[in-house]
Amino acid sequence: MQRPCLVWGRLCGCVLLVGLGWSTVVAEPETKPATAPSTAVDTETEKPGRLPAPFGMLGLSPRQREQILSVQGEFDPRIAQLKKEIQQLTAERQQKMEEHLTPGQKTRLAEIQAQAAAAKQKKEKASP
Repeated sequence: MQRPCLVWGRLCGCVLLVGLGWSTVVAEPETKPATAPSTAVDTETEKPGRLPAPFGMLGLSPRQREQILSVQGEFDPRIAQLKKEIQQLTAERQQKMEEHLTPGQKTRLAEIQAQAAAAKQKKEKASP
């Protein structure tokens, strides 16, 4: 008589093999889409056709990949424009806030900002 562990091991192995075989049968066919390749650009890395990190780990079909890249291509230019507007508004806000400071406070603010920039630069050099 066989041990229960061996029986369960063989049973699990068979289930795993059948499951893997079935997943290849029901998966979407690996065909090239009829559309032209996407020109979506990842605004963080500036590399065309790059999926966001979590999506790259999902085992997407070529069709899904193209669809997601298309969505990125639609939204990335708008997001880039909004980021630019945010930078401009932030600079304008900073300027307007500084208008209410005394000359001594402006000097101290500049010192604090210089220290923060130096600390940031030191931290960036320390990290690989």
